[in-house]
Amino acid sequence: MQSAGRIVLSLLLLLGGAPSTHSQTESRQQLAEKAADNIIRRFYENLDFADVYRACYVKNPEIRKAEVEIVMGNMVMQGDHQARPEQLKARSIDFESFERSYLAMSNFHWVAAAGQTYQGDRKKFLNESVEIWEKYITPLNKETAWPILTSKELEEKLTASFTALASFFRGYVVRANLDTPEFWSREQQVRESRPPDSIERLKKLFAPAGMSNNTDVYIVRRSKFYLYMVEENGEFRMFSWNHRIQD
Repeated sequence: MQSAGRIVLSLLLLLGGAPSTHSQTESRQQLAEKAADNIIRRFYENLDFADVYRACYVKNPEIRKAEVEIVMGNMVMQGDHQARPEQLKARSIDFESFERSYLAMSNFHWVAAAGQTYQGDRKKFLNESVEIWEKYITPLNKETAWPILTSKELEEKLTASFTALASFFRGYVVRANLDTPEFWSREQQVRESRPPDSIERLKKLFAPAGMSNNTDVYIVRRSKFYLYMVEENGEFRMFSWNHRIQD
C-alpha cells in the first residue's frame, strides 16, 4: 500500500465462505506465499499490472474500489495546499480515472523492479533513467502542477507520466533472466528500509469497505514489495501492496 490516507466505503466482505480443500500439512501463510509466487510469475508473463489486478486481486468490488480510491485519493490530495477551498469543493474525478491512474502507477513500480534483470550497459541505463525522470517526474514537483481537480488533469499529469515511465523500464527487462535461481536469489536479498503496514491498521482502513476484524490478513514479501493478501472463497488473493524500500 502506498503512503496513503484511506477513503471509506461500505458493504460486507465475505471471506472464507467455501469449505477449504487445501492440504492440512500447509499453513495458511504458506498457501498465501504460493499464491504470491503465482502473482509474480503472472506479472512477468506480460509485464502488465492490469492483468494482475483483473485476475489476482480480491473479487469483492468494494475492497478493490477502496484500495484504488485510498491510494490515488491520497496522492491527489498531496497537492491540495495549492488549491483554494472553492476549488477543492468543486473537484470532479471519476472512479474510472482513479483506477487507470492506479494501474499506471502500479505498473511503473512493478516494471521498474523487474528492470533489475538488465545486465547490459549500466551507465547507459542510468543516464537514460535520469533523462526520463527529469521529463516526467520532475515537473510534478513544481507547484504549478497542482492541484489536480479533474479527471482530465489526473490523466494528463499522473497517468500519462506513469505510463511513459513503465514503457521506458519495460525496454530494460530481460525476460530470459526472469524466474532463474540467480533472479530469485537477488529477490531474497532486498534490504527493507520500511516496515509493512500493520495488520491492525489494514483492517481498520478497509473496515468501511466491509473487511471484518476477524479477517486473516497475510503479509508476503516479494521483490521490492509487501503483498497484502486474504483468503476469499477458498482462494488467496491480493488486495493491496506497498514498498519494502523507503522512497
